[in-house]
Amino acid sequence: MTGSSDGVIKIFRNYESEKNVELVTAFRALTDLVPSTKNAGLVLDWQQGQGKLLVAGDVKVIRVWNAATEICTNVLSTCLPTTAPANKSIRISLLAPAPVSHL
Repeated sequence: MTGSSDGVIKIFRNYESEKNVELVTAFRALTDLVPSTKNAGLVLDWQQGQGKLLVAGDVKVIRVWNAATEICTNVLSTCLPTTAPANKSIRISLLAPAPVSHL
């Protein structure tokens, strides 16, 4: 699986051998890139156990994709004025377990 700064995700098979590599599918995961001087491009996190992709970057949202169906299942607003630097901390907070509060 690869992701590029133009927002395209590509999924391959038979990648163990360079001459047998096949492109399985490709789709644009980010369609609304925001021009940025920081140029994060695309930030991709593969949740293999759930079959989901978390995709962010030079956008003000995080998109959750079902990799098998190539359907965006959720769009999470970052509510931030900037894009790239903040997405790293948002990614961590999305993937980290919620804190347990004791009363």
